[in-house]
Amino acid sequence: MSEMRIPEIRKTIPSVAHTIRRPEEALVQREDKPKIIIQTNLTPVRCGQCNALLAKATTGSVLGIVCGRCKTYNFVEVSQN
Repeated sequence: MSEMRIPEIRKTIPSVAHTIRRPEEALVQREDKPKIIIQTNLTPVRCGQCNALLAKATTGSVLGIVCGRCKTYNFVEVSQN
């Protein structure tokens, strides 16, 4: 019996540069961008061991953070000053 070879099938995927966008699609994509929210009254949270700034959080937040500098695990509840 002779061996039968199966022809190789290659699929090409068009790149993004070749796709044609309609103006309507471009408008929809611009509207989907998230809006920027700026929070105020944030309290700085610092490491108890080396005093490095770990985060800025709102009052009432409970955080468990590992310090990037000294690798200490900090469990902090942010209270009002």
